[in-house]
This record gives sequence, C-alpha cells and structure tokens, in this order.
Amino acid sequence: MSVPTAVASLIPLIRINPSSQTAIQASQEANLLEEVAVQYSNTYEFVSSNTPSSRGFGELFDSLVRFRLVQTSWRCSLRPDHLLRVLQCTRLLSRDAVLRQRLLEAGAIKVLCLLFREQAAAHFSGTITSFQIEVITECASIIKRLAGDEWGLAALTSEEAHLTLLQLLNSTDPAVLQLVLVVIIGFAAHRSHYIHVTSPAALETMLRIITEYDLTYKRLAADLLALLARREAVVGELLALSGLGRLVGQLMPGGDGQLTQSLLRVLCYVAADAGAVVEMYHVGSIPVLMALVGAAVRELASNPTHNCLPPGRVTELQLTATCLTRLAEHDECSAQIRACNGVTLLGKLLMVQPAKGEDSRANDKVSREVLSLKAYVFRALRYLFSVERNRKMFKRLFPPELFATFIDAGHYNAQLMAYAPLVTQFEELSEKQRLGVSAALDDVSVAREGSGLRSVGGYVILEMLGKGAFGAVYKARKSRGESLVALKELPLSDVGLFGATESEVSAGVGRMCKEVEILSSLSHPNIVQYYESFSSGPYLYIAMELVEGTSLLDHLQGLEQKGRRMPEQDIWQVLIAVILALNYIHCVKKIVHRDLTPSNIVLGQGAEGLRHTKIADFGLAKRLSSSVVAQSMVGTMPYTCPEIIQQEPYSEKADVWSLGCVTYHMVMLRPPFDGSNPLSVAHKIVEGAYDPPADPPATAGPPYSGQLKRLIGSLMTVDPKKRPGISEVAALVSGQLMASLERAAINEQRMTKALQMERTALQAHRRLGSAREQAAAAAAAAAGAGAGGACGGSPLRVVVGRKASLGMAG
Repeated sequence: MSVPTAVASLIPLIRINPSSQTAIQASQEANLLEEVAVQYSNTYEFVSSNTPSSRGFGELFDSLVRFRLVQTSWRCSLRPDHLLRVLQCTRLLSRDAVLRQRLLEAGAIKVLCLLFREQAAAHFSGTITSFQIEVITECASIIKRLAGDEWGLAALTSEEAHLTLLQLLNSTDPAVLQLVLVVIIGFAAHRSHYIHVTSPAALETMLRIITEYDLTYKRLAADLLALLARREAVVGELLALSGLGRLVGQLMPGGDGQLTQSLLRVLCYVAADAGAVVEMYHVGSIPVLMALVGAAVRELASNPTHNCLPPGRVTELQLTATCLTRLAEHDECSAQIRACNGVTLLGKLLMVQPAKGEDSRANDKVSREVLSLKAYVFRALRYLFSVERNRKMFKRLFPPELFATFIDAGHYNAQLMAYAPLVTQFEELSEKQRLGVSAALDDVSVAREGSGLRSVGGYVILEMLGKGAFGAVYKARKSRGESLVALKELPLSDVGLFGATESEVSAGVGRMCKEVEILSSLSHPNIVQYYESFSSGPYLYIAMELVEGTSLLDHLQGLEQKGRRMPEQDIWQVLIAVILALNYIHCVKKIVHRDLTPSNIVLGQGAEGLRHTKIADFGLAKRLSSSVVAQSMVGTMPYTCPEIIQQEPYSEKADVWSLGCVTYHMVMLRPPFDGSNPLSVAHKIVEGAYDPPADPPATAGPPYSGQLKRLIGSLMTVDPKKRPGISEVAALVSGQLMASLERAAINEQRMTKALQMERTALQAHRRLGSAREQAAAAAAAAAGAGAGGACGGSPLRVVVGRKASLGMAG
C-alpha cells in the first residue's frame, strides 16, 4: 500500500523551518493537516504493519513532533488555528500505541504538558477564545491516551499534568469538564497514581459536581469517586468534608441507574471503615438504602407472575445488600435496619426470578446474576441474625432444613461462597414452601405494627423486646401520643414472686408499686428512668424509659463472634458511667441495685464511640422472691457477691463486687465465674477463685493497662469489709474520671457552637425568606401596574443562580 497523497505532500512542508515558509506553503500545510484529520478520524492503527503507508504515517508523526510540537520558535510564531490542526493530527496518530511511545522518546510530553498548563491559565483569565478551548480539549485528549499506559501516567505525573487537570475541574465549559473528568479517572484507576488526584479541594469539587451539575457530569464524578474511595485515606477526607450526607442525598428510588450504582460503590467502601459506619448511621444512610430495596420489592409485587427485574437493578441491589451487610456488623445499625423493615424487604428479594430473552447466553448471565443476588441477600440476613435480639424473628421464616443451613453459615462470615448452599437449597423449595416463606416475611414485617395490637393501661404494645425468668419486656406507646416506653410484664400467678394466697399477692403488688414509686424519683443520665407501675388482669406492669441501643451482654457476644476484644477506651467509658450511676444511688438515694450484670447495662454507639451507657432493671422481682440465692442461679449468679451466696447481710458493696465481675467480662469476654454446676460456681465465688485477666491476642487488640487489671482485683475483694465502697472506687479511677469530664466539657462546647451556628443560619434563612416575599410583592405590584398602563416596559423578572452552560441545578 503506497503512502497516501496527503501524507506524502504534508511531510516535506512540515520539515521546512516556519521562518523560511512562504505564505502559500503555510496555507498548504494547514489545509493538508485538516484533510488528514478529517480523512483518518475513524482510524486507530497507523504503523502496525511494515508497509509504505505505515512508514509514511510514522514519518508524518515524527515530523509533527520534531519540527512543530517541540520547536519553541514555531509555537511562539504560529497562528492559533495552525496549532490546533497540529494537535488534531497528533491526537489522531497517538491513538496508535507505537506512536504514543515516540512522544516520550522525543520529549514531546513535557512540551504538551507545558502548553496544557498555559492554556488552562488563560482559560480562567477571562480572555479565553473558542480556539483556545479547542486547544485545551485536544491536549486533554492526547493526555487521556497517555494516561492509559503506566509509563504515560508516570511521565504525566512528573510533568505535573495532574495539577492542571485538577485546576480544570472548576471549568464551566461542558466539553472541557467532561474530558477532564475522563482523564482524571485514568489516574484514579491506577494503584500508584490515584494519590495525585485526591486533594481535599479536588474531592470537594467532585462532591459539588455530584450534587449540583447535570447528569452527565454527576455520572463521571461519581465514577471517579467510586475509584478513589477504595483508599482508606480518601474515605477519611470524605468524612472530613461532610461529604457522606451529600452523597446519600443523591440516592433515590427510581433515580439514574448508572449514577446510583457508582454512589453505592462509594458507600460500600465507606462502610468497610468501622469509624465511618457511625457517620453513615447519623446521616440516614440506612433508611435511604432500605428505600431502594423497598422500591424493588414494590416493583416485584406489581408483576407477581414474573417476579423479574432488569439486569441493572439486580446489580444495584447486589451493591445495596453489600452495603447493608457491612452496616449490619454494628449493633445499632442492625437495629435500625430491622426497624426499617429490613428483614422483610431483603427477604422478599429472594423471590426475584431472572428475566428471559431470546439470547441464550445473555439469559445464562442474567440467571447467574440473580443467583448471586440471592447469595448477597442471604449474607445480609445472616449478619442481621447474628445480633442476639434479632434471632427470634428468623426462626419463623424458613423451613427447618433451610434454617439449619442458614445457621451453619456462621456469624459474620463475609465469604459469599459460604451462602451458595443456601441459594441452592432455596431454589429447590416447592412453590408452596416459597409462598410459606413469603407469608412468614409478611408476618414479621414491622409495617404490620399498629393493626390488631393489644392495649393495656393506656399503652399500645408494639413488640416483645425480650423475655426472662420473671416475665417479658415490650416496646409500647402511649395510647395518646408518640412517646415510646419499655413495658415490663410480670405474671401475678408466679408464686415465687407474689405468693400463693390472694392476700400475699396483694401485699406483693403493693411492695412492688412502692419500690417503683421510689425508683421513679431517680434522675440520672446513666440510669434508665422509671415512670409508673400498675396491675391489669393477671399481670403487673412497670413502665420505664425505652433506651435505643444494645445490652452490654449482646455487645460482648458480638465482639466474641467477630474475633475482637473490647477496646480499653470503651471499657473505661462504660466503667465511668456505671460508677457515676452507682455513686448516685448509693450515696444520694441510699439504694442498692442488687442485679448489676451485662444484660442490665444498655449501650448506644455515637460519633465518639459509645454514645451512652445506662443501667437498668433494679432487680425488683428478685427482691420479692422468697429465695434470693435460688433466683440468682437463673442466669445472674456469676455476678453475685459472696455474702449474698452465703445468705449473709450485704450492703451497697454488693454492687461493687458485681461491677468487678462486669469489668472482668468486658476484658475477657466471659464471666469470672462460670460453669454448668451451680454449687461449683458458688464455691468459686465464695473463695474468689478466678483466672486473672489476660491480654487479648495480638490480632484481637492491644494489651490492657495494669491500672484496669488492678482495679478488677480491688472490686472483686471477697471480704466486704476490705472491698472499697463506690466513693473509694471513684478515687481509684480519678484520672479516668477527670478525662471523662474533660471530654464531656469539649462535647458540650462543640454542641453549643453547633447550636449557635444553626440558630444563626435559621435567622439568616428567615431574613432571606422575608426579603424574597417583599421582592415578590414588589414584582407583583410592578406587574399589575404595567398591565394597567401606569408603567411601561416588561414585568420584573428575577433569575437566581442560573448555570446554563452546565445545566446545573439552580
């Protein structure tokens, strides 16, 4: 194949020094450059074969680089349109990988980046022309090609091309911004060069594009952020920029599929960071994610005969399930997922069937994706099941054989393949069994709350929170109002609690109500508030503050299942809170708790770790029991002090012993005295025989301090005369108490400042609203006057924040 005519004619013209070219030669060169650019606009390989044509293109490229692009005198003397044509031909020819390599060898990348930087500076100077914008896009296009090669990225980075690209992220020209985003994606995708495009300013600009610009730019910026969020440092920067809430705000049912998938990928990476999960909880990620699942379930319900979803939706739901799985590893998030009807909605996705088309290979791919989705769903459900308080509802969902396989998958098993047997077994269920699962999912739906619920004593009972040796605890709501309470139900028929005769029952109820009346006077931030008690039918009810969170026992069991140990900072936080509560009831109210165990300590997680710690359940039922020791053997004996075991008189120091046992449990993830034989356990308690607290394995956490270990020994002193009282305990931990007070003061200052800022913003908003109302009234008056002929001209028209060039949301 001979050398194309235009190429053959162009090469000698380019090799003439610009200062020696005639006007006719310069014009011919420009015309031929344009002809080549048009003629080969769809060609991608130029020198792949050893033919005259390939050699001609190679000579043309070398001539363009050597005699034009890298020649300073030519660049300074040329017309803008000539430069543009040279760049256009260079861009076309650099599609060929062999020719791109020659740019590096000829030193042209340095010149290209310099030219790119100069034009970018002019772009923001206010003097930019259409030719200059085209030059920028041509340079960016060549850089995009170079960024596809590792050596090209290295060369571009050394010439600081990434800095120019980041500067151009602020461009309002549609073509420039779109191309710049594509080029930066090339940097972000590389494991060694992503760091060059992750400055806080760049991330802030990406967030602004995602929240304010048109869909085309939103998609590209979200794709870019999804690549960058794979890095832990980027997640930290996003949190520092308060970017999480802005990203979550862009997720909505029925939104653009591509954008939604990219945003979900970002959230999946964020959810892998334990510290970021708390922020995700607070910005409302879980309700938004559940809304996406809910929309898919409603779509399935609208077409029950097919139960199909488009492939793009299947991918979206896989990502959503992954994000929810990572969130469900944290107890408070797990509780919110359940409260958002997560179990029912996720379970309904198991009913999805693959959509069938005419292409058998495509059908096979869709079938695999749907089966994969079901594995993601089972994993999310299994994580939710791993939280103790969620387990009772799962037992009703699946047939026995399937439930056994569900259990066998294990707690917090992240390997997706571990759920393949569940998918296979579910697919083998009969139609009747599947309908049974669907009906069971409906039965546990929180959306059913409020219909057919029983009322007692002015409270509507919503759900059972737990059941113990002495009765059940329910979540309830005042019949008139929205306030929620925890309602404890004790059966009057329990002889051990209230006695056998009518007079004994009446006396027992009287004593219980009197104690509740006393406890209702307690007011402390670390003690669950008691409200009232009343009898109704065969039960006595106690209304208490409903504390959203998890018990310390559930928290410790969760840590054990995850192979972790409780951080010492968290242990101290719980300890200080309980010490403050015990100091209040012992020294101020002269009350002994008598039943301090991990199950009676409620935790909540917040941005600073554990948000609150409250002690609950003062063991009222135990005080009425005829045999304290016998009742202590029902679950809480390992925390009972030696003097109670020996039926000797006891004081408030009984709670100090229990606190030592609780602290030991936090350190070791097991009680100090445990076993199946109550007599053997009682003997160990009386002797104070327990294994000394040990440090966790290196993989589970750092070692615990000597101060914490010594404190456990002091609290668990067998002789109550030598055991410290709560005031002495407070003295032993005075350093930690001071640190806790300092943190509280800092938090108060931060909250006060935030409140002041919110008030200022609200006042400014009100002033702006008032000003707008006045402007609107003036505009209406002016329009009316114009219509009546009193004033000439057009009605007043106010345009606020128009950004038409990028179609931004104003």
